[in-house]
Amino acid sequence: MSQRNARGLSVALSPSDAAPSEASSAPRGLTRATARRARVMIVDDNAWLLRTIADVLARAGLTVVPLSDARVALELASRVSFDVVLVDLEMPDVDGARVLRDLCRVAPSTKRFLMTSSSDEARIAELTPLVRRVLRKPFTPDALLGALHEEGVVREVGTRA
Repeated sequence: MSQRNARGLSVALSPSDAAPSEASSAPRGLTRATARRARVMIVDDNAWLLRTIADVLARAGLTVVPLSDARVALELASRVSFDVVLVDLEMPDVDGARVLRDLCRVAPSTKRFLMTSSSDEARIAELTPLVRRVLRKPFTPDALLGALHEEGVVREVGTRA
């Protein structure tokens, strides 16, 4: 199942992702018992996408802080340690590139992921050195969780820390 918002962004959701049951509240391949309790901040102006990503990550057992205000995100990142910060490139009040640069300054050890639907390859290439990953919107929950797994933030079922 794919859901689309007013800006035309979509996130592909499987039926189990869209409506989790109590018996299976984690995305396929992950359980609360095997997901490392990492802190993930999401910075995106799109309320629907912010909530959707936060739900996917919370069901994977991660501690999630979803924020639509980049200024609040930067202030919080300067005080609280996060394993990963996911930043949208195109936000109306602040440029995601600026947020990434500021995160490098206030939280240099935090992994940064860029989320974008932009087709401006030169701009994305300019930002690539600032981030661990570029996630092209729309992306699936499996793609997001796979990227977090590759960065050591979540573990697959059956693996040990």
